[in-house]
Amino acid sequence: MSSLVIETSPNAVGGYLTNVGNAVRSLLAALLAVKPRQAKVVTAAIETRKETVRAKARNLAQLYRMANQYDSVMPNLAAELRSVASRA
Repeated sequence: MSSLVIETSPNAVGGYLTNVGNAVRSLLAALLAVKPRQAKVVTAAIETRKETVRAKARNLAQLYRMANQYDSVMPNLAAELRSVASRA
C-alpha cells in the first residue's frame, strides 16, 4: 500500500491563484485592446520606405567613393568594398 502526501502552505496556494488571476487579466486586456487605425500605419510605412531607399542609395555611393579612395593603395580592399556594394 502506498500513499501520497502533499503539503500545501497558504502562501503557495495564494501565489498560484494570484498568478492565474494575473494571467486571466492580461489575456482579457490583450483581447479587448483597441488597435490603431490601419491608414496611419500604411502611410507611415510608405514614408519610412522612401527614406530607406534614399539612405541605401547614399550608403552605396559612399561605399563606391571609399573603394575609389583605396584603389591605388589597397586594391583588395577596394574590390571587397565594391563587392559589398554590389550585394546590397
